[in-house]
Amino acid sequence: MEIIILKHISYLKGKKKIIYYSKIVGGEVKTHKNLDFFKEEEIYNIISFDFLNIIDAIEINERSLFTDIEQLKKQIIGHSKNEFSKNDQPWDFWYLLKQLHKNADNEEMIKKLEKAKKIYFGFNDGSSDSEIKDIFGFLLSSIEDILKLIYEELKERNEIFRHETVEKKISSILLERTKKGIKIDTLLITSLIRKVNIEFYEVKNRLQLEYGIFSRTDFENIKKEVGKILPALVNTIGTNEYIRNLKFYKDDFDLIKLLYEERKLSINKTILTRIGSLDDKKIFPQFQSFGTVTSRILVEYPSLQQLKRDYRNIILPEDGMELLYIDYCQFEAGILASEANDLKLIEMYNMEDIYSQMNEVLKNVPNISRDKCKKLFFSYCYGMSKENIKKVTNIDLDIFFNKFPELEKFNIKLKKKFRIDGFVETTQGNKRYKSFDNKNNEEESWLISQRIQGNASLILKKAIIEVYNLDKEIEFLIPMHDAVLYQIPIGKRIEKSKFLETHFKKAFKEICPKIEPAVEFKPFYDPK
Repeated sequence: MEIIILKHISYLKGKKKIIYYSKIVGGEVKTHKNLDFFKEEEIYNIISFDFLNIIDAIEINERSLFTDIEQLKKQIIGHSKNEFSKNDQPWDFWYLLKQLHKNADNEEMIKKLEKAKKIYFGFNDGSSDSEIKDIFGFLLSSIEDILKLIYEELKERNEIFRHETVEKKISSILLERTKKGIKIDTLLITSLIRKVNIEFYEVKNRLQLEYGIFSRTDFENIKKEVGKILPALVNTIGTNEYIRNLKFYKDDFDLIKLLYEERKLSINKTILTRIGSLDDKKIFPQFQSFGTVTSRILVEYPSLQQLKRDYRNIILPEDGMELLYIDYCQFEAGILASEANDLKLIEMYNMEDIYSQMNEVLKNVPNISRDKCKKLFFSYCYGMSKENIKKVTNIDLDIFFNKFPELEKFNIKLKKKFRIDGFVETTQGNKRYKSFDNKNNEEESWLISQRIQGNASLILKKAIIEVYNLDKEIEFLIPMHDAVLYQIPIGKRIEKSKFLETHFKKAFKEICPKIEPAVEFKPFYDPK
């Protein structure tokens, strides 16, 4: 049964009043004091755009599925969020609502939409109960209409199978974790905030005193100083490529290391401060199931995925449980080998370590290491061309990549298809379309990245779903880039590790059948 749920909160003379409005798809609008009307034997797909508002009242169990229409719309947008202004994000519910009614009487509908938004957020301006019910009826019916339109788009773009088998289920798993929360060490957070503050201001002082750089947004002075040691980086400043370059060069240049550390410490300072301000023994993370154009899961608030390893010990298992962290080995490299169907690279993945072999081939490059080779490979997989890598790093990757002729053929084929279609798609959908200003389907830097990262996201989601369905003792906590943090019963580490390894490998092999996947179990917390 598909049912749309919205919640209205109002205050009268200081008293809080809550009413839930529901509409079975194809049915009538109803009002409820609570959501106890759900029957245990029924299977429900609950639809909304604001689950955080109703999460306390909904029951999450095996029969529950949840469809967030904003995340659902994101699946078919196929563009980076950076291509849209903050006021015109096409997955935002209020934007979708305006688009749905754009052909109605303009002045009258504008007033109705403004009133609907005010009432939804509790600004009732003297509206009667019947007027409020009419507005919520309008919102529920609009959601149903929006949902139908999105489903039609999903079918047209061959995305419906992915939605039904992957995205709908992953949304439910994430929402369940939001409701249960994650245990944290509140006492430790206070000391870590002090620690990160000290480290942050030490780095800032060094940047100011030694290089005349006052912040990570002091682009004028950053360009001036960076240009002295790495001129090729100057034009990338302020972009994601610049951030990747900071990570790549942080061990080679003191200035680059300081810029990298200042950025990371600033982010972690914000994360820890926000968590510390909650004054609770648990945090209730907010997830985006389709957080990026490649469909990566994002932990939106607080941003736990960006916590440095030496601060991650704030996360605790529940009583009687312990943490278990599983990570895919050479994830992007294996996916690229499979996508290109390069038998030599596949064999290298299956039999050896690709990054170590790359290090051996590039051994004459000054200061080369396995870690640096891994970063170079990542740069390529994230869409940086070999030409730009050479320009920035002075390292000719053709020395390594020319050993795998199918890679270049794959790259050429991908570009050719993009010029014809105007988009790149991954396994089971997830298309990314040409940028709005790309009139001629010209090559874009993200072509390889969309294929590799999009499939990486799909594999990880499939692994999470499979484990969730088959073993309830293994509790999902946080997805990382290519890894997942779980909690398991104490004393069952060997048993649960084997189970996780089996099903994570299965999910990888399902998408990349010639790959023999490898996983490893690491400490989630890495003190320095």
